[in-house]
Amino acid sequence: MENIEKNNINTIKFMQFMFKPTYACNLACHYCHIYHKRDKNPPIISYDMATQAFNWILKYCIEKNINRIDILWHGGEPLLVTPEHMLKIINYYMHIFNDNGIICSNSIQSNLVLLNEKYLSIIKKYFNNTIGFSYDYKSSDRCFSNGINASDIIWDKAIWAKKHGVNIGAITQLHQGNINDITELYNHFKNSGISFKFSRIRSTDNYDATISDENYINVIKKLFDIWINDESQQIKISNFYEYIQMLTTAKSSSCCFQNDCNILSFTNDGKIYFCDRTFNNGIVGDYTNDSVNNVCHNIYTYIKYHYKTSPIDCTNCKYNFLCNGGCLFNRMTDYHQHECLVTKSILSYIENYLLNSGYETVTNQHTTKI
Repeated sequence: MENIEKNNINTIKFMQFMFKPTYACNLACHYCHIYHKRDKNPPIISYDMATQAFNWILKYCIEKNINRIDILWHGGEPLLVTPEHMLKIINYYMHIFNDNGIICSNSIQSNLVLLNEKYLSIIKKYFNNTIGFSYDYKSSDRCFSNGINASDIIWDKAIWAKKHGVNIGAITQLHQGNINDITELYNHFKNSGISFKFSRIRSTDNYDATISDENYINVIKKLFDIWINDESQQIKISNFYEYIQMLTTAKSSSCCFQNDCNILSFTNDGKIYFCDRTFNNGIVGDYTNDSVNNVCHNIYTYIKYHYKTSPIDCTNCKYNFLCNGGCLFNRMTDYHQHECLVTKSILSYIENYLLNSGYETVTNQHTTKI
């Protein structure tokens, strides 16, 4: 636990808070880690509960001297909140943060199915004219509860929003149905001018998504070659930007590569989670009655209790100072050894490209402490 210090929680100046106004969703994606675990009819957060959530966040920011935050609207599906209700909540917390000298930005991750002109005006005004969405190329897994594939509807909404001047960015899962068509997948996004981030789909209790580490690594290498050798460079693949930034500046904007996890998740029923990925397992407090200090203590206790030493020894790894051992949640699971192998392989591949292209990398300037 050498990278996890109790006082890390007290030194953060910027923090992102995940706001989950509902766990309800208008889709029933087969691999969703929440859909099969949540209540059957989860409610939308009330205005009173929302104000309590943001009053608690304000206290947290004041006590921890945080002066810049981002509120990430997530779900479930956040657009199940009506435009009127959404605006009322946003106006409330933007007002209290502004009055206390806290700079607040907003971001949102949606499936876009419900996106319309009313939401579009809110996105343009309050969300930096940007919306992230999830879309899986060549997949029937992103579907409605009746089994009908939602992919075409989602893509059409993305194109529609883009034509209306909204910045669109996708998270796309690499899975058994598209991993052998990576050139086709790249061109699909490129031809529409939509940048994306890729993610490796995972198996759940209800979904088998097994892809071998070797196959996944080879596909990512191929995707990097396609992208880096595309002279038009019309789209951004954020994973590769992240890796290049890490290798050339030793800095990362991804929570997965930080010394500590600094995203708290707030739900519609008063719960505070340590990271959204710990759903039903990582409750660290209740924003209706827990103090900031109590929640911070619970975070530290949770990490200390659940932290799992990886079977992989990171001590002598040349990339350890860049990835900091990888996602803390993954380090609590057996998935970490897969994440480690993939991250190390891709960093090495991209670093070789950079060195052969005449760029310097930070690994040559860093001495790993043994």
